[in-house]
Amino acid sequence: MLVTAQSHGQYSFPLGQRQALRTVELAVRAQARVTLAPKIDDGLRLGAAIVSGTSESIWVQLDDSAHHPLPRLQTVCCDGELDVGGARYIFSTNVLSVVDEEGAIRLELIRPGELHVVQRRRFGRAVVHDSSPVRVLRRNSGSEAPWHCEARMMNLSVGGLACLANRADVDEVAVGDHVHVEFYVAGETEAFEFPAVVQNKTPAAHANSIVLGCQLDTDGESEQLKRLHAALGPFT
Repeated sequence: MLVTAQSHGQYSFPLGQRQALRTVELAVRAQARVTLAPKIDDGLRLGAAIVSGTSESIWVQLDDSAHHPLPRLQTVCCDGELDVGGARYIFSTNVLSVVDEEGAIRLELIRPGELHVVQRRRFGRAVVHDSSPVRVLRRNSGSEAPWHCEARMMNLSVGGLACLANRADVDEVAVGDHVHVEFYVAGETEAFEFPAVVQNKTPAAHANSIVLGCQLDTDGESEQLKRLHAALGPFT
């Protein structure tokens, strides 16, 4: 495996319909944090938490309503940002109703049908040529059956990796799933294995392929991570 370049920055990817549905369900169960930007006043940001949801809408409770133009929020379109398990998602919605429950202001929002996951890389990623194989696997964890797939490395850093997999092979995993990744780096005789979290699944140029982005979920002081850092050297 040859590494030759780096990439940095923030970017977003659309989630598939099944992934978006699952993410919103997780957000409702976790009463996740939401930030809304109503399109009535530039710079207005409303902090809130999800309190309940149905198949058609979600209810959020505002942190503080004292200085918000509540009567004007009815039917307003909003841009939103959702925090689920440390991952950030952006979406658009409309306010269906505004309810004042003894000073606690709740908004009913159209349940988001589309989500984009926002990524910010902590480390530069080395672009990989002559890519090495990657094995992505999920061990038996209660309700989820064991699963694995073979992929090809695209880029790699001490923070995460992207690999190219067959679409059919990765249907069993969704954004937010916990997996393990196994791979080799040139010059190393021993394989690397890390727990990881699936951060995105992006359609590739070929219709039957998916780019699977994984964030390594490991202690920054672990010996394996130190070994990976040394192996990648100046590229990260």
